[in-house]
Amino acid sequence: LDPIPGLIFVLLIKNENNDDKTSQDLVWGLRALQEKRHELGPTNAEVASVLNFIGTLLFHQRELDQALLFFQEELRLEEQLIGKGENVSVSVTCNNIGRILQELGRFHQAIHYYQRSLKLKTGDATNGRSKIGAVFTDEDYDDSDLPPATM
Repeated sequence: LDPIPGLIFVLLIKNENNDDKTSQDLVWGLRALQEKRHELGPTNAEVASVLNFIGTLLFHQRELDQALLFFQEELRLEEQLIGKGENVSVSVTCNNIGRILQELGRFHQAIHYYQRSLKLKTGDATNGRSKIGAVFTDEDYDDSDLPPATM
């Protein structure tokens, strides 16, 4: 079951009458997503790009659970597009998901996505490593639930 149409509907109702720029950009993005999915189908690189735009706006509004849903849908779509030879940025999407999970305090999941991003990235690996390190230095992180280190 595709949750995106229902989420679009709820977010449009919530943001349509707001005057701030982020809300108006979000409404524009949600309408663009509806249009792109209708015209191009749900499996298209342009749809993935709009999902990223919406996820980013929701992140800035601190609607982290909803932003996570849009980024996860983007990742699912990008994984399908890679199989079709499309040039998409799975590494960036994994990094975005990791960041949201870190903000939500879901540290083990965040590390998984940061590591995945790092593996996929072909450039500077330092950025991913520093983000993984940031998870372990987060003040709210309790490392007592980590498995013991093995060598």
